[in-house]
Amino acid sequence: MHTEFAFGTGRTPEDSRLKAFLRPEEVAEAVVFALAQPPHARVFLVGMRPMVEPL
Repeated sequence: MHTEFAFGTGRTPEDSRLKAFLRPEEVAEAVVFALAQPPHARVFLVGMRPMVEPL
């Protein structure tokens, strides 16, 4: 994910790979989606990967 949490542990703000990482807002949208489902629906798993990451 594109955050500052791993800076100093191998990742730097200049890391070109960060452009392809998911942003916190994008993950938050998935959480809101899961929570917005009707009471009779269950969301068991939401999987997200950036499109540049291989399956």
